[in-house]
Amino acid sequence: YLLELQAKRLPEKIEISFVIDNSGSMNQSKIEAARKALAVTLLSIDDFNKYLKNNSGSFNQKIEVLSESWFFGSSFYHVKSFNQNSSKEKEYSDIIRSIVKLDATDGVTDDASCLKEISNGITAKQERDLKTGKQIKLIFLVTDGAASFPGSSKAAIQELLEKHVSIYGFQIGKNSEANEKVFNFI
Repeated sequence: YLLELQAKRLPEKIEISFVIDNSGSMNQSKIEAARKALAVTLLSIDDFNKYLKNNSGSFNQKIEVLSESWFFGSSFYHVKSFNQNSSKEKEYSDIIRSIVKLDATDGVTDDASCLKEISNGITAKQERDLKTGKQIKLIFLVTDGAASFPGSSKAAIQELLEKHVSIYGFQIGKNSEANEKVFNFI
């Protein structure tokens, strides 16, 4: 879908941010499911980049897909950077670190602060590139749906949408009706 020709122009860069709930409400089965999803996705993106590099001639332009991962709970932290100019060893090391460090020990579920940090990192030039389709930025947020500050989360998401960032939320595990209601509100 992302590589379909639109006005005969493909994006030059696709950035994918994985924002993963590492709060205490994520039980072992939810954490294990999130680890598996993160591992498969990060490794698939690496394979996709190899495909793009090997077939760059047929696209008539360079396209790269970069990934990063963030964990949130009471606070947030950047686990894997985009690694645009890093070695393959660094990329694989960061992928492994993203999977291993996910452990549900970070207190409450404050995804808003993490999303705000990502939004603050978008430069004016990047925002113009997002608006024109020169770049695509995707955020995949994986949570059990029990955001501690739903109003702040909704505001942070709205700010990102206004900057032309696409956000997809995934509610993981069996949840209560109340958690689903909060997730759907956001």
